[in-house]
Amino acid sequence: MTFTSWQFGIFVAAVFGAYYFPPFKALQIQLLVIASLFFYGYGQPELLPLLAVAVLGTYLFLTLALRNRPLWLPIGIAFNLALLAFFKYKFLSLNRPRQA
Repeated sequence: MTFTSWQFGIFVAAVFGAYYFPPFKALQIQLLVIASLFFYGYGQPELLPLLAVAVLGTYLFLTLALRNRPLWLPIGIAFNLALLAFFKYKFLSLNRPRQA
């Protein structure tokens, strides 16, 4: 599903409607997380576990940082930067020519 497809238009309309539907007012954040997981998982479902780890890890460190910011905020930032760095540089060694 791309941003210019008709499926995306229906998806956005459904999520937008559910977001402002009065019975779902208390579940707006959960709705957006689930809709995001569905959207990103639609294209590459094999990456869903990575996205789930990133979302849940960030949520965990955020809730911990609300209790003790000087300790948990830097750890949470380092967690996200480590995920980014790992997947950014993971495949660099595969493209390097082998030396004899």
